[in-house]
Amino acid sequence: MTARCACHNGEDRGDRGSGVGCRVMLCGMGRVLNCMNMTAKVTTLNELGETLTFVVQHMVTKDDIKEMATKADIAALGEQIASIERDLKQIRRDLYELAEKVENVTGYRKEIDHALERIAAIERHLGINKKIALKEP
Repeated sequence: MTARCACHNGEDRGDRGSGVGCRVMLCGMGRVLNCMNMTAKVTTLNELGETLTFVVQHMVTKDDIKEMATKADIAALGEQIASIERDLKQIRRDLYELAEKVENVTGYRKEIDHALERIAAIERHLGINKKIALKEP
């Protein structure tokens, strides 16, 4: 069923400088050869029918592609991803800002604890034994 190149037994050869030679292409039904010295081949109705049957069996239908994303779907998805990226960048900035504030608060807490210790030491030194009552609202 395949055509044979009479000059090179189907091999890809030739003088590429002069533009003369054989070209081999593969398709679903077999090897197709194109050559200056190729023998003529008559295609029968049976072979044509087989080729058409193969094409019909393997072609894509509307039902096959109806669930696929369209260009509009992909564009909308791209916009959603860009929006999510912007939100994530803002969240990251906010987290860095909060981290800086927490570091400062931690530092203040240490300073307050140190000041309370110094006050307690001064009170002991002065002989003051007052307990501070916390006022509740």
